[in-house]
Amino acid sequence: MISEIQKLQEEISKLEQEKSNLEAGISEADTDAYWEEKAREQGFVKEGESPVVVLPPGESEEEESKQENKGFFQQIIETIKSFLRE
Repeated sequence: MISEIQKLQEEISKLEQEKSNLEAGISEADTDAYWEEKAREQGFVKEGESPVVVLPPGESEEEESKQENKGFFQQIIETIKSFLRE
């Protein structure tokens, strides 16, 4: 009987902790900062901002092969553009 009561008290304690965590999540979701972060994760940007795309290391090789097919002056222009972006 006493062990049953202890188990139930432990379960109540765990459920109260879970309830607190859920309430904290709900109050966090009520903030503008939370929704802005979620929108940015989806790729949205604010008006006037410029999106930045970071390519994985493997994609830079594809870009280099594309540059080989461009003319001499086009390659120079692309090099200058990439230098100015950094």
